[in-house]
Amino acid sequence: YESLAGGVLGSPSASSWSAGRLDVFWVGPTGSLMQEFYAGGWAGPVNLGGQWVGQPAAVSWSAGRIDVFGEGAGGTLQHVWWDGRCWEGPEVLATGVSSSPTVTTWGVGRLDVFYLDSAGHLATTYYNGTWHTVANLGGTWTGSPSAVAWSAGRIDVFGQGAGGSLQHLWYSGRWIGLETL
Repeated sequence: YESLAGGVLGSPSASSWSAGRLDVFWVGPTGSLMQEFYAGGWAGPVNLGGQWVGQPAAVSWSAGRIDVFGEGAGGTLQHVWWDGRCWEGPEVLATGVSSSPTVTTWGVGRLDVFYLDSAGHLATTYYNGTWHTVANLGGTWTGSPSAVAWSAGRIDVFGQGAGGSLQHLWYSGRWIGLETL
């Protein structure tokens, strides 16, 4: 057990872009996005700034690339990224966000971010060379969603629905179903 940093608000998110490399992100006590990383030893914390709330979501699509998303102050979807040389952003990708996001990737140059909109509907913002937003994928969800890609062109999203049910929605060339498990 090793204590890396104090002042962690909410749950952290971790990602890795290669063997022996770990990046951990959390919201600090002042609302800034914070990072510690491991590359043979721990370094940080690094203050990446901004005004974040909730839990960040991090993912890497290739060596030297990491993307972090989170709910910003005022219900915005915030995005920062490491491009192999320096941190870029933040940029605002959406408004009306009411949950911490989740993110997944199925390959280099592809990001899929999911969050709840202000009406409790699942929404997505995805990147395939440019950003696209799709509102209201269906259902009424509560709590933050969780997403995973198991292969190119396949994404599964899970979350809590009405009455505490487990909701499942998936993409396989198009959005399919909304089922209660």
